[in-house]
Amino acid sequence: MTRVALVLLAAGQSRRFGSDKLRLLWDGEPMLSRTLRRYCEEPLMNAFVSRTVVLSDARADFAAEAERLGWRVVFNPHPEDGQSQSVRLGVRDAMRFSPDGVLCSVADQPNLGAKTVLRILNAFEENQTRIVRPAANGRMGNPVLFPNDLFEPLCALTGDVGGSAVIRQHSERVLTVETTEEELKDVDRETEAQT
Repeated sequence: MTRVALVLLAAGQSRRFGSDKLRLLWDGEPMLSRTLRRYCEEPLMNAFVSRTVVLSDARADFAAEAERLGWRVVFNPHPEDGQSQSVRLGVRDAMRFSPDGVLCSVADQPNLGAKTVLRILNAFEENQTRIVRPAANGRMGNPVLFPNDLFEPLCALTGDVGGSAVIRQHSERVLTVETTEEELKDVDRETEAQT
């Protein structure tokens, strides 16, 4: 059985949004709470060897909830340095569990369904040297599953870049799983928020 660790990036500063979008209520609960819970419920409950959420100090109040759900909590003390810091912290924590791959997810994708996540995991099970990610009508999205030989490049990232920099360097290894544009949508601006 393939061993996949989950890393949830939740330390961003929501600059484009104008306020803390992960506190935005989505179906009656904060978006971050919704994401934390979704990855811990069936059918994803036993899909990962570990779950790590990277939080900023500004979201420290979510730590207890995350730990209660079984998440490992890592704090990014310098979210202003860009996404690479969160990626490095999350992947390094996940590496403690010697996974075959790490699924890097973002917390502002409230419509992502468990079935799509399972299809990503299943595709990786059959293609463990590939970078697996969802796509809709040619548009790539998150979450992205990286094989373990790319952990070091992920941990070497600097500045305000995420895993996309590693993906570009290994574009020939990308394997896509088709999904819907609605599932891939992330909430970056208040106009995209649920009303």
